Formats: sequence, C-alpha cells, structure tokens
Amino acid sequence: MEKNDVKCEQLMNIFREDMSVLLMLQNYLLNFIDNSKILQFYEMVIETKIHQNNNMFSEFLSLLSFICAVRPKESQSYIQLLIHFIPLIKENFSQKEIYQLFSPCKQFIILLYEHGCINLNDILGSREFQDHDSFIFFPEIQENDEKYFLELKKYVWFNQLHIYYTNKMTISEFKEKRLLGLSEFEIVKIISEDKIDDFIDFVSSKNLDVFSKPATSVFEYDPLIKGMKPDLIEYAAYFGSIHIFKYLLMQYEVAERLLDKNIFYFAVSGGSTEIIHLIESKEKINYSLYVKYAIKTFQIDLVNYLFNQNPENLRRDIYYCIEFFNLEALLLFLAVLNEMHFTISYIEMAAMCGYVDLLSFFIKISDFDINSEINDGVSKNNIYRTLLHIAVNSEKYNVVAFLLTLEGIDINIKNYIYFLICMMFISGLYYVFTINYETPLDIAMQLKNTKIIEILQKKEESIHKKSTKNSNGNFLME
Repeated sequence: MEKNDVKCEQLMNIFREDMSVLLMLQNYLLNFIDNSKILQFYEMVIETKIHQNNNMFSEFLSLLSFICAVRPKESQSYIQLLIHFIPLIKENFSQKEIYQLFSPCKQFIILLYEHGCINLNDILGSREFQDHDSFIFFPEIQENDEKYFLELKKYVWFNQLHIYYTNKMTISEFKEKRLLGLSEFEIVKIISEDKIDDFIDFVSSKNLDVFSKPATSVFEYDPLIKGMKPDLIEYAAYFGSIHIFKYLLMQYEVAERLLDKNIFYFAVSGGSTEIIHLIESKEKINYSLYVKYAIKTFQIDLVNYLFNQNPENLRRDIYYCIEFFNLEALLLFLAVLNEMHFTISYIEMAAMCGYVDLLSFFIKISDFDINSEINDGVSKNNIYRTLLHIAVNSEKYNVVAFLLTLEGIDINIKNYIYFLICMMFISGLYYVFTINYETPLDIAMQLKNTKIIEILQKKEESIHKKSTKNSNGNFLME
C-alpha cells in the first residue's frame, strides 16, 4: 500500500484538525485535572458537544479509562469526573459497550457496576476479565451466587485472600478500598506521598530491610505492580517519590548492591526525569524496551526522550500509540513519519479498538481499499479478512456503522483461509489453495450480537431496494 504524497507537516496539520478536540482533552486530563476543577472540566467537555458525537464520545471515554488505569495517585479525580458522565454513558451505550470502553481500568468497572451500568455476570464472563480479578467482587459473588463462590473457594489463592481480607476489614471497608485502587499497607502509602521522615521512622521502628519487597495488595490493579512485585526503591520510582528514591539509592550504594533491571519500567511509569537520569547514571539502558511503556502511561516528555535515544522502531511505536489511544504521542511520531513507516496494521488496530476517528484519518491519508482482505497476524490459520470482518469480530458497533457508510463497501464478501502445502520431498513443488469462510453477518450471528446483526441486515436490505430491473432484465440503480 502506498501512502499519498503528503509531507510530514501537512500530515500533522490534518491530524490536528481531525483530532483537535480530543488532543485538547487529553492535554487537560494529563496536566490540569484535580478535585477542585472536576465540575469545570466536565462543563468544558459538554461545551464541546462531544457527547453528541457517539464515536468521539466513546474515544474520549476510552482515553479517560487508559489514563486513570496508569495514574493511581490521581485516580480519585478521574473517578469523580466519570460520575458526572454516568447519565450520558447509560443513555448512549449498551452494557457490553460500556464494559469494552472501560475494561482497561478496574476502578471504573467497579464504579460503573455500583451505578448499575454493568451486569456482574457480563464482567465475570468477559474475555478481558481474568480469574484472579474476580476476588474484588467477592462480596457480590458471595451474596448473589453461592454456588460460584464455593467453587472459587476451592482455589487456594482465593481462599487465602478471603480469609485475610475478611479478618482485616469489614465488607464496607473492602468496597471503599477497592475503589481507591491503592495498597492498604502503610509503607506503600508513605512512599506514594514521598514523606521521607515518616519513611525513615517507619523503617527504623519496624526494623525493616530497605531492600525488601512489601506484600502487594489486591487493590493494586496496575499489571506492572501485580506482575513484577516491586521492592521499596521500585515503589519510589513508580510514584516519582524523589526524596525516598535518593535515600534508598544511597543505601544501595553503601551496600554495593545493583538495581534490578526492571526498575526502569517503574521509573517510566512515575514520570520523574530526575529519577530517570539517576538510574541512567548507574545502569546501561536499552531504551527501545521502554518506549511502549512510556506511551502506555502517557508520559509524553519521556516518549519523546526515549524515542530520540533509539528512533529505529517508529513503526512499532506508532502501533502502540493507536493501541493505547495516546494522541499526543502519535502527533510526535507523525512529525517523522514517511512512506516506509506507514503500514496497514495501523488501520487494523484502529478498527479493532473501535477508534473511528483514527480509522478515518488513516484511510484519508492512504489509498487503502476497504474491501481488501488482509492477514491480521494473529490467527494461526492464515485467515484473511476485511476491515468489516475485523470490526464485527471485535464487536465494535461504531466501526461497523462507519464502514457501512463508505462508498463501495462489500458486506457479503467472505474471509478466507490460506493454505500452503509444500511437496518438496516429492517433486519440489508446492500448492496454494484457499477456502472461503464467513461473511461479516455470519460472524455477527455466531457472536449473537443483535445490534450488529440488525445494522448489517438493514444495509443489505437498502442495497436490494436500490436495485430494480428494467424490461430487459438488466439491473438499474435508482
């Protein structure tokens, strides 16, 4: 696929024009949001009338969800903001769509469940919800589904957590803390607030090993915390707590201990350039490993800094910007985008994620054939499918609706499986054949997505109505 001859500056201007409102809102969410400005920000969003454009409104909510998920210290401000939008969310989206929009942020899922926007069975049965995540809903499971609760208690991890938390706090306290999204352990709270004197006193009074790893909490939802289980200095890097970080770094130097290689992930998440540079002075950094995490955590300055250290993975980095809907980072990369970097995977990712405005932008700047069948690189069976297949399979109604408005869209085209059979051991030849498989409507029927089924059927009916036969039996278009 060739990209139109559009200079980088022109490309950026098109992007700024198409995404101006969302770029402005991302900037405000990252830099100007606090509890004193919640109502003011909500009113500003309403003034943009973004809620009257379902595509743009869903993209804004996705953006809010991604940001809240990686900013635990500011999450309560984002939660208060989301509360203002709940009536509009209920009005504009189905429960399944609501879950898809907010699945990156566990606190939002909890809040929306408590406000009746999402059904618990839909949450527990979703593809994105992992078994271990079910514990945060144990009070509701215990109250409403005793059979399932008893099944969960057969798992050692669930039973141990249940015993620990029911002995430690009341159900109401548990529900309150799960919405906070922060560790209940005092040492982590002190680190998050960068209270160096309190930290030194706590370590001394508890005779705590400064190189130890505190227990992680069920209320910490960040996969980085859950997966890597940080030690004290990594927690300091994660929260950008420079005073405690410097104190602990000095302890490492005195003990002649090396920092763990994973600490840079925590530092990127925390966003403190001072901590970043301190780590750089001690360790050799492979910068290409961390650009994705800077994009995911919306650390825009670090995205720029890390990319400049290693600019060889531009195509991959743009892909991550689309995946996490980081528009400011994407704008940075568009400044150096050229034809060699442009790839069809950008269009696929935008369709899979439900980002209609990004999808429209990439189609606009390319000569992409909307009926071309492409391998998404995910299927093991080399399934080739169109954007419409991808959107239906991802259950992105808004993308399906958008694609159906495009001239020349083929709603009856079938995806196909591509086979390559090599016969080298017999004759040195190979054979290629394909099997036609499913239409978008077939996929929607399998998923039992009535909303998408209905819009596809309506489109098919409208196509038939526009076609009439003349006296010779030839088709004429009205």
